[in-house]
Amino acid sequence: MVHDFPDDAKFLSDEDRMRVLRRLKADNQSSAEHEEFKMAYFWASVKDWKTWAFAICYMGCDGALYAFSLFLPTIIQQLGYAKTQANLLSVPPYAAAAVLTVVIGWLADKTKQRGWCNVGVSIIGVVGFTMLLAAKTDQAGLKYAGTFLGAMGIYPCVANTVSWAANNSEGVYKRGVTLGFVIGWGNLNGIVSALRGYDTVRID
Repeated sequence: MVHDFPDDAKFLSDEDRMRVLRRLKADNQSSAEHEEFKMAYFWASVKDWKTWAFAICYMGCDGALYAFSLFLPTIIQQLGYAKTQANLLSVPPYAAAAVLTVVIGWLADKTKQRGWCNVGVSIIGVVGFTMLLAAKTDQAGLKYAGTFLGAMGIYPCVANTVSWAANNSEGVYKRGVTLGFVIGWGNLNGIVSALRGYDTVRID
C-alpha cells in the first residue's frame, strides 16, 4: 500500500499521475523519476560536506530544544508555582513557539532565506535565555517572559533546519540518508543535555 514513486501508485489515474509528475518536476524534485537504491547514494551523502554542516546546525538546535523541554517545568516551578500549575504554565510558551514555527516556515519558503530565518529566531532565543539568566529570584514575570522568547527562538530553527537540509540534498535516497545522519546526530544531544543538566543540579 506504500508507494515510493508516483509511477508505482496504482490508486492514481493516468491524469492524476501526470499532474503529480508535472508538479514534482516543476519543483525540481528527483522523485518525479523512478529511482532504485544504490550504495553509491549512501556514500555520496557521507562524502558531501553539506551533510555534516547541517548535522552541526541541527546539533545546535536540538541541544537547546532538549535542555528547554527537560527543564521548563522546573524553571516554572522555581517561580513559586505548584507541580500541576507549573505544568499548565509550560503550555503557553510552546503554543507561541508553534505559531512562530508556522510563520517562519512560510517566510523561509517564500524568501528562500532559511539561514537568515534561523539567525533571526536565534537572536530571539538569546534574548529569552539572557532574561532567564539575568532576572532576579523575585522577578517571576520577567523569567516567564524569557521562557516564551526561549521557546520561540528554538522550535522554528528545528523545523527550518530539517527543511533546509532536505532542500539541499538531491536524490530521494541520498536525501533520506542525509536526513538520517542530520536528525540522528541532533537527537544524540538529548543525552548531552540530560547529562549536563544532571551535573549542574548535582554540583549546585
